[in-house]
Amino acid sequence: MTASINRTKLQVTRELSGAAFVFEKAAEKWAYIDETTDLPEALYIAPKALAYIPMLLRSLEDYINEIQEENALKEKYGEIYEFAELCQKQVTYFNSIFEAVTSPGKFPTREEKYRLAAEKCGGLPIEVAVKELLQDAINLATVLSDEDGLKSELQAAFDKVDKLKPSLTQTPKGTISVNHYGRGNQFYHGGRGHQNHCEGGIQITGDNATNNLMKEYV
Repeated sequence: MTASINRTKLQVTRELSGAAFVFEKAAEKWAYIDETTDLPEALYIAPKALAYIPMLLRSLEDYINEIQEENALKEKYGEIYEFAELCQKQVTYFNSIFEAVTSPGKFPTREEKYRLAAEKCGGLPIEVAVKELLQDAINLATVLSDEDGLKSELQAAFDKVDKLKPSLTQTPKGTISVNHYGRGNQFYHGGRGHQNHCEGGIQITGDNATNNLMKEYV
């Protein structure tokens, strides 16, 4: 993480408090993931480590509020704020994955639901997302001189997640991805039959007709 903006004590503690709250809610959900079957192993293990994140966030918040001399810690404010901000963004990823894999219905499979949800969130496997968050948490835990126990727990959780097999396999061949980020129209036809397209004027076809009239003819 690279922090370049100076943050105040109030800004940092507020961000820490908000991040801790939403992460606690996410961790509570994932605590019951064992009740959901047919998922990759990583989804049963990696998210359990999320419970350590709000513990760190709360500890950082309390430490900053209680410390008498701020000068030694001020240089860390930007980094701490950035981590809390990242946590609030990442919780959206973890919530999206959880909602997808626990949604009702046998089709698509739960593993496929996970893959699709991960792709919508950038394609990051859950074990990688957890590892990156834990690594940042371990680095920040050094700020808390009296919390060596928490740092050890974070490191143990990281080591456990680091040993997991990849939870996402390569996308099957033949999959079609259609993205359109600019203006104008995009037309895709992946099945049988005709695709008829006319941007202006009159177009009249036979079967599977596509009729397009300009405003002057409507």
